[in-house]
Amino acid sequence: MRIRYFLSLLLLSALVSCRTEVEYNGEVTDPKFVVFAQTALLPDTQLHCCFVQQSTFFLDDEQKWKPLGDATVEWQVNNGNRHSFAFNSDSDAYQPTVALPQVTAGDRVTMHVSHPRYGVTSATQTVPAIQPMQVTGMTVHNDTLSEYYEQTEDSSIHVVQCRQRIELELTLPPYPFHNDDVVRIAAKAEYRPAADSTYRRNAYLSSKEPLFRTLTTDGDWGIIDDISSLFDDEIRYDAFYFPVSFTEREQKAEMTVYTPSSRELPSVLLLTVHTMTHDTWLYYVSVRQQSALTGSILGLGQEEQVQVYGNFEGDVIGVYTVTTAQTHAIALFDQQP
Repeated sequence: MRIRYFLSLLLLSALVSCRTEVEYNGEVTDPKFVVFAQTALLPDTQLHCCFVQQSTFFLDDEQKWKPLGDATVEWQVNNGNRHSFAFNSDSDAYQPTVALPQVTAGDRVTMHVSHPRYGVTSATQTVPAIQPMQVTGMTVHNDTLSEYYEQTEDSSIHVVQCRQRIELELTLPPYPFHNDDVVRIAAKAEYRPAADSTYRRNAYLSSKEPLFRTLTTDGDWGIIDDISSLFDDEIRYDAFYFPVSFTEREQKAEMTVYTPSSRELPSVLLLTVHTMTHDTWLYYVSVRQQSALTGSILGLGQEEQVQVYGNFEGDVIGVYTVTTAQTHAIALFDQQP
């Protein structure tokens, strides 16, 4: 019996220690032209950048993407003049060489990219409209998470850990055009522990409004990013989304914001509303879907064999995303529990 057991261990050890290397005999694919461009219209500034790269074969030990610094990148508003971008070796990105003209909702912006090896490509997007959402009602609840005494050298300090539950009533305006654009709402809690110190943390959202979309909805939208974990048997999210076509007239919506658990309560709630083009939305959805399949965070730097949604012309892996943003700063009072 002992001999049989010993032989079984030897066989198991031999099987575990064996390793077979399989030689790849397939075709080595040619490099792909990769372009990722972005225009973000923020309340105080406009951000523009463009990454131009070349993919590498998936078995290469080198990095998966090679920056191309010899491309020509130009940006154009409607049918106006083209504005040149220059390659920045520190960031591996192309950035404007001069201040670009201001753009407004309804303008058509185009990113033109050409390269001696890969030819010419471009992508055009229409700047989405961002409407001033209003916060028409607010109720702040201080939920006590724990209460205890902490002993110090001199005395015992009463410590109360709280989290704020902020009930908001929002008035969403109608959007004048671009009915395929998508709105994203997210929140941050701002803490000011000292006069010269400020930091922010993500807050979580909850709502029963049918307007807000989060998870898969019968193939209507696909997978939405930024899904939070479970808290107190209630699902909360990092962000809500809805298409602007759902707000053809002014309507109200209710939302609850949960601030992160902390010994201190935030001073300000920052509610940020992004309006993105439909192409941008489709790109984010496809990135999320591929991330779920591969277990990696995709986008700029994805594996060569993974294809995500793109809008550049020709045989190009790439996307031009355009978003606008507006942030509402809401002061929070009655901070102490």
